Amino acid sequence: MVRRYCPKSKTLNSISLIKSDMEKEGVNKDSFEFKISPEYRKLVEDADKFNQDFFIDNSTIDHAKFLTFRLINRAKKFIKIFTGDLSEVYYNNGVILEALEERLKKNINVEIITRNGIKSKEFIELQKKYKNNLNIYNLKYKTDVQNHFLLVDHVSFRIESPHSKKDTTISNFSVDAKVNFYNEEIGGFLRRIFDELLTSSIPQN
Repeated sequence: MVRRYCPKSKTLNSISLIKSDMEKEGVNKDSFEFKISPEYRKLVEDADKFNQDFFIDNSTIDHAKFLTFRLINRAKKFIKIFTGDLSEVYYNNGVILEALEERLKKNINVEIITRNGIKSKEFIELQKKYKNNLNIYNLKYKTDVQNHFLLVDHVSFRIESPHSKKDTTISNFSVDAKVNFYNEEIGGFLRRIFDELLTSSIPQN
């Protein structure tokens, strides 16, 4: 398994506002600006385009949003998410909700398991609108699974160490997560974990 991490250079760490190519991905390109460097964006887009098997570090919230956006837009069969509460930091924001809805319109199956339930009106409305292919579940019991993850089509995923919502308000908050756009072995492992979690979950009412 090839392992390569995104380079840490002054150029990469310098941040600039870049328009994402959302229009091409089915989302209005003017709806959001990702605060990432040109080098980081190219690294991610190449990994996505060419199905490359290496791990990309994800250290900022804008990295997280950009990577989540790219992963969601890869979906041809399904999207599976295990998370805390669908907070606005990663999922409950305009760009991710729009991307998810685009997939739902294409009849992509989306399953979400949360530890703490959801309070997001946006996700509740989305579930009502796409009740045939958006299923949200709440975990009934505590689990030994610590990391949260997003899995797309067996091979593409983002894995993140847990943190509290309070942590994200800290000015120097650093995300501890990695993304791989094409790894069948770990993708299959995450699929099995998700299926096990599903047996201990109940549908969100």
